[in-house]
Amino acid sequence: MHTTVYLLGLAIISSVPALYHCQQLAQNATADICAEAMTCGNCITRDPSCAWCGDDIFSGVRCDYVMSLQIRSCSNITFPSGSLNITQAQNLADADTSPTGQAVQVTPQEARITLKVGEPQVIRLQVRLAKDYPLDLYYLMDLSQSLKPDIQNVKGLAEGLERELKNLTTDLQLGFGSFVDKTTLPFTLFDVTCLNDGCCLSCDPPFSFRNQLPLTNKIGIFKESVGNVSVSTSLDTPEGGLDALMQVAACEDQIGWRDRARRIVVYATDAGFHMAGDGKLAGIVQPNDGQCRLDPVTNVYMKSTEQDFPSVGQINAMLREKNIVPVLAVTQNTHYDVYAELKQLIEGSQLGPLASNSLNVVRLVTNAYKQITSEVNVGDTSPDNIDISYTSYCDAEGPVPGSSKCIDLLLQQVVEFDVEILAQDCSPNGGQQTFTIRPFGFDESLTVIADVICSCDCESKGIKDRSLCSSANGTFTCGQCECDEGRYGTECECDSDSGSSPEDMSSCIRQNSTNVCQLRGQCICGQCVCSNPEYFGQYCECDYSCEKFQGLPCGGQQRGECYCDTRTLERECRCKPDYYGSACECISSTKDCETINGLLCNGWGNCTCEGKCQCETDSPFRGSKCDECPTCVGQCSSFQDCVLCQVFDKGPFTGEQCDMCKARITLVDDVKKLSMVNDTDFVLCEYRDDDNCTILYTYQLQDNGSYTVLVQSEKVCVSPKDGGRRTQVPWIWIIIGIIAGILLLGIFIIALIRLWIFIQERREYAKFEQERKGAGWNKSDNPLFKPSTTTVMNPMHGKALE
Repeated sequence: MHTTVYLLGLAIISSVPALYHCQQLAQNATADICAEAMTCGNCITRDPSCAWCGDDIFSGVRCDYVMSLQIRSCSNITFPSGSLNITQAQNLADADTSPTGQAVQVTPQEARITLKVGEPQVIRLQVRLAKDYPLDLYYLMDLSQSLKPDIQNVKGLAEGLERELKNLTTDLQLGFGSFVDKTTLPFTLFDVTCLNDGCCLSCDPPFSFRNQLPLTNKIGIFKESVGNVSVSTSLDTPEGGLDALMQVAACEDQIGWRDRARRIVVYATDAGFHMAGDGKLAGIVQPNDGQCRLDPVTNVYMKSTEQDFPSVGQINAMLREKNIVPVLAVTQNTHYDVYAELKQLIEGSQLGPLASNSLNVVRLVTNAYKQITSEVNVGDTSPDNIDISYTSYCDAEGPVPGSSKCIDLLLQQVVEFDVEILAQDCSPNGGQQTFTIRPFGFDESLTVIADVICSCDCESKGIKDRSLCSSANGTFTCGQCECDEGRYGTECECDSDSGSSPEDMSSCIRQNSTNVCQLRGQCICGQCVCSNPEYFGQYCECDYSCEKFQGLPCGGQQRGECYCDTRTLERECRCKPDYYGSACECISSTKDCETINGLLCNGWGNCTCEGKCQCETDSPFRGSKCDECPTCVGQCSSFQDCVLCQVFDKGPFTGEQCDMCKARITLVDDVKKLSMVNDTDFVLCEYRDDDNCTILYTYQLQDNGSYTVLVQSEKVCVSPKDGGRRTQVPWIWIIIGIIAGILLLGIFIIALIRLWIFIQERREYAKFEQERKGAGWNKSDNPLFKPSTTTVMNPMHGKALE
């Protein structure tokens, strides 16, 4: 485990130089891209980080990073940036709460943006589905012979649709239209005789599209209109439904679409459809123009035999522009799969099977309406040079980058989208570009008026002057000469026909060298033009390789400048007055290290050259100024030394340090009484001095950020007599008392020892006397005595001999 951690740490550490090197390579690559720009307009559109130096006198490449131009002391830098201005933003509201009486489902409604190429602008779009929103429903029916049984069923749709949709919205309009096919061979045939499909005199003559009934809120008229239609016939199987859809979408006034309403068209058929190109079968080659071409009297499509069928792309664009959601009701036959593919090509369309008697149309429409009102799908009409990406905020799960859709929504639920608008390049047509961002199926949208920055202001202020551009051979624009044809050079002083003379080349070679411009640039008219903005000097001999601080040479222009000695080629940092160090990394001022007591780092640390406090490791103080003490009470310790020196003339501070105290000190009679009348937080600070007296003080933070320290004018010393306050006790008597106490304690201990020894001796003597009195002497021979004679007893003495 330890080995793995070690290797991982080693890999991370070793990758740091590589990452830095990669970063430098990326910056150099971008700098090279900038350096290729020759004009200000080309510079600012080449890369978002490129800027242009417009100084009249400037050496080196003018198009570079802002920081690089600042390092080279450019004072007139053109570096435009984009902007965003919301010009109209009504609050989201239902119709009954809106000041205008109309629901607001999308906000903001208009924005003006200025786009810099490659630099995005983000607009937060809010969408809310309003309750009881108006609905316009147009029923577009295939009137070919095969759908004749469905006409009677469509008459009953009105009541069913009204009954079901009234639960979703109280403001409903219904309309009815029909289509067959183009009225020419080989699509249809005008003939009163019976045709192969059995349609005889009872059939209406063929027609392309007829607006049978404009949208109306009178359901009875809808049923009457449906009841008066008759079927027609065509020759081929596909029908002209796309012609009809185009007219339904394009003819807003004739159909009766309302501006503030959800729009649905039900497309009911049992056959396929003709598309763009099929008109050639009848010699019709003129493309569909996408315009409304209804006869104002007969309400019939007039250009059926003059214009081709529209393409699927045209239908999709028109329905999206007019905010119409198509519901494709198709019988489940071989053509159903064709319409399934069509659904994928038309944004927001719905598809469902059409039953043999069309009774499920009500269910299809209600389901489609519920789906429309439970999801928000945002799209746009942005031009080719502008890219738009979305991030959706649908619920509490957070943002979903790349998503422009929210589903399973409730009415009045607010969803948000971050719309990121990015200009890839300038529009070929130039000028303002206007486009819309709209949730599909909504009649409300966000209109965006975009200006792409493609030129610099200074480019319109060119001067044709002999003194600026050699003999008026160019126009002085944005700090440089834009030469006339056949001229070149920094001041258009060179003629392209003459070339560069040897004298010119010699002036581009540094002494003791044979390389032209140190191989870092080109010699043009006797002057070196460095190829990389990193190089400068008469011969491109110098670069910005001074020591770096925070990744910038000499810490950046704010701290110092990189100086190159053209003779020795040595680099050094020339720091500004407030900075010092080899890379201008140090700050002269110690202001950021000063604490309220006037000390640097509160006296518990060192102020580094970067103007930051480094606290002592063994001190209790921490923080950016070493003035935070987790184990201390408030700020008492910060004011302690200042109180001692300024009020009581004692403490560790010298006179100079005492004068540096910044806190304002005020003497009061009794600090404790002050706490009884002060409603704010009160911190009582106490300090016990060498005289065994207590100094009491507190502090208050003022509105301007300064502190006021309130100090009790008299120290508190405890008296043995009354327990109150008295003056300090002479220290000599304390010492005499301590010595006397020690002597008395020693005498007492010695007396106790002597008493204990005396008692022990008396006990031992009494025991001796008792033993002596009880002792006695025996009158026996001394066992050590040996007599001089020995008596031997004869055992046979006195016995008779046998």
